[in-house]
Amino acid sequence: MWTRRLVKELRPWSTWQEIWQREEEKAMWTRRLVKELRPWIDRKHGQRDYYVTQLLTGWGLGVLTPENIIAMMLESQNNWETVGKMVKNIIKAKEER
Repeated sequence: MWTRRLVKELRPWSTWQEIWQREEEKAMWTRRLVKELRPWIDRKHGQRDYYVTQLLTGWGLGVLTPENIIAMMLESQNNWETVGKMVKNIIKAKEER
């Protein structure tokens, strides 16, 4: 597993960022979330777990993207409620900080 120390020792940050920007199509979702690697790698909190991994890979969100979220919500009452609950949980967690 890549550790922060190993990443820093192997190559300079600029090289890692260049590699990240050139990643294939399959990494596009993750690259949209993590635009700059250094703050992500140097973070002082937050362990990756199943749920964070699902978010970062896009699997946990299915096909939910900024480009299609509204259309998906309009498809059904269930979709509307599911997205609404997710957003509510995120905003409540943010407000509690």
